[in-house]
Amino acid sequence: MKFWSTLAAQSVIVLAFGVFVAGCAEDHDRRFPIIEVPTPSTSTPGPTPTATPAAVGPTITFFGLTRADDRLIASAGENAAGSPVFVRPVTVPGASSGFSVVVEVARGSNGLPVGTSSYDVTLVAFPDLQIQVDRPLGNGSSVVCDDPMTMPGGVPAISPPNFADTEANIAVVNDLACRFIDGRGDTMARTSPQDSCVAFASGDFAFVDSGSHAQFCGFINVPLAFPLGDTIVTARVRDVDGNFGPAAQIVVRVE
Repeated sequence: MKFWSTLAAQSVIVLAFGVFVAGCAEDHDRRFPIIEVPTPSTSTPGPTPTATPAAVGPTITFFGLTRADDRLIASAGENAAGSPVFVRPVTVPGASSGFSVVVEVARGSNGLPVGTSSYDVTLVAFPDLQIQVDRPLGNGSSVVCDDPMTMPGGVPAISPPNFADTEANIAVVNDLACRFIDGRGDTMARTSPQDSCVAFASGDFAFVDSGSHAQFCGFINVPLAFPLGDTIVTARVRDVDGNFGPAAQIVVRVE
């Protein structure tokens, strides 16, 4: 009897340890909370004899801000949804500018290359970088990709955040995403760490996450200033075959 009691106790300990380790691994691998953002349905009616796993597109490996000198801005904590909060001071009346939004991505579990466009000139489709805000930036101008020299303007809000494939959403997403340019001024991602828009204490420029395959950088100038209070920024990225990765969010708090 003593033998069986000892064996049962050991089994309980092993089982509990396994659950603890699994939980730790899950927490360690989750870089951002899973964001459920509404998206248009692509399902067709009728039975599906064989279940096929959905292709998983690019994963956002870093989503944050840098100062005007390209140095990283530390998060001030998280909101109730678990999204990082970045605090910026007022720099223009009732708003903040003079910093960059940075989105880094790695290939998804399907292994396909990351899409690199941040603007669809036809305005009939989303670019590969799909990014939006739930409060207007600047004057909230509905003109897509306003010329910063001749006709500077802001970006409208999409609230609540969603990626429904509508004409209005496509215009708004392109309006913000087109501000994310590479080192040559093209509406593209940066695909080499040496071309990164993030500087470190050593003076070197590199991707924030060494596993990233692409980096999108958007400078927030005065026409794009964030308003007082909390603005939720939502982003996701598409691969070269059109598969979307999970959305991620940050909060820009101006106070």
